[in-house]
Amino acid sequence: MRRQTFHAAERPRLAAKLWLTAFALAAGAALTPQPAHGADIAPAGENPFSAMDTNHNGCISLQEWERSHADRKAFYQADGKHTGCLDQTAYLKAVALSTGHATGRYLSDAWITAKVKAALVKDEKLKGLDVNVNTHKGVVQLSGWADNPELAHRAVRIATTVEGVKGVQDDLNTK
Repeated sequence: MRRQTFHAAERPRLAAKLWLTAFALAAGAALTPQPAHGADIAPAGENPFSAMDTNHNGCISLQEWERSHADRKAFYQADGKHTGCLDQTAYLKAVALSTGHATGRYLSDAWITAKVKAALVKDEKLKGLDVNVNTHKGVVQLSGWADNPELAHRAVRIATTVEGVKGVQDDLNTK
């Protein structure tokens, strides 16, 4: 394989292009428009951007975007020029943002789980407890075993104080 060298001024542009290409390949399914409200999807092999650009003007309007994506916030964030229209680069950014918004909840759930576990370990009386922590949409589930009901209630109280916790489901058993 022949090694290619690039001028230092070209590197940031090439890095951005490589990142977009890698993202497009990795997110493959996310870049293919999904039907919404009875909209047609792109035929196999057709560029998702071209398929979504139904009026063939080279940009995607909010109405075109909403046919296959429900995330208006991603559209507006990607429309940096505030034209109400996404070119191909802005379209990729909007898809990435839309995917990120959808997965953001799971990242926050993981963060909440980690914070609750840390708070339980930090408490002197609860250090040795065998407590499992799971979080779904901000609701923390505590399961496992506590030595007595007071320790179980203490674990629930501590979990409710963690930022982002919307509720606590107490599935703790006592020995």
